[in-house]
Amino acid sequence: SVFSAKYLYSQLSNKHAQVVSFPWDMNLPGHHYLELGVGITSIFKFLRVDYVWRVMPTSFPPMPKAGIRIKIDIDM
Repeated sequence: SVFSAKYLYSQLSNKHAQVVSFPWDMNLPGHHYLELGVGITSIFKFLRVDYVWRVMPTSFPPMPKAGIRIKIDIDM
């Protein structure tokens, strides 16, 4: 079993805000993003399944609050 955490703090200049389009109006300056997850790894030696939930931001209702992430790692 594994535990994961991802944190991101970002700022977007006005110049780049005109070019880049983010979903859910996330292009606001000074944004924090935090997600936590738990998962199982080494399923059949190549599969990992995580349950991930978003802690921050909470101000974007259309953005999913949780989800499942599946990773397949094939080494030859």
